[in-house]
Amino acid sequence: MTETKPESESRFKGLFGKRGSESAESKAATEQEKYDAIDKQTEEWRNKQARGYQEHQHCSVCGRAIHLGKRYCSMECKNKFEGVQKKQNKNQKLMCCVMGAVMPIMLVVMMLFQR
Repeated sequence: MTETKPESESRFKGLFGKRGSESAESKAATEQEKYDAIDKQTEEWRNKQARGYQEHQHCSVCGRAIHLGKRYCSMECKNKFEGVQKKQNKNQKLMCCVMGAVMPIMLVVMMLFQR
C-alpha cells in the first residue's frame, strides 16, 4: 500500500493558500454567511424601491438624478449645455465654410496639373 502524506506535510503547502486548514463545516458556514449578506443587501434594495424611489433619469450635463421628462437639473446646467451647443454649431458652420472654400481650389489645381 502507498502511504499518503497529510496535507500539512505536502511540499506544495504554501503555494496554493491554506488548503485543508478549514473544515468542511467552517467553509460551508463562511459560504452561507456570504449568501446571507447578499440576500440582506438585496432585500434592502427592494425595500428602498418599495418606499418610493421612483423612475428617474439623469441630467445631461452633471448627471444628477432628476424627474422623468426633465432634461436638466437646473438653469445653470441648461445654460452650460446651450453654450456648448452654440459653440459646436459655430465650429460646424466654420468647418463647412472652410471645406466649401478649399474644395473648389483643390479641383482647379488638380485640373491645371492634369496635363
